[in-house]
Amino acid sequence: MTSNHNFTREDFDNLSALSATENRLCLSLLMPTHQHLPSTQQDATLLKNLLRQAEADLAALGQTEKQIQTMLAPIRAVEPIGSGIPIGS
Repeated sequence: MTSNHNFTREDFDNLSALSATENRLCLSLLMPTHQHLPSTQQDATLLKNLLRQAEADLAALGQTEKQIQTMLAPIRAVEPIGSGIPIGS
């Protein structure tokens, strides 16, 4: 099943609020995902690689290890459905 998301007023308001943020680092992680097995199993690995790249990019911007780990903690707590692999491992 494919899910289409129409850009809503709430989406616009959220993006507007983010764009108004000054002197604060914001991070967006975007990656394609698969809808069916066995391809979905590689999504966890792809996300781990994306997180490693984000860590390197944040460090290059002068963020401390503690700042980086705090920023990435919410996504590391997620376990991709069907993978059995926590992202943080």
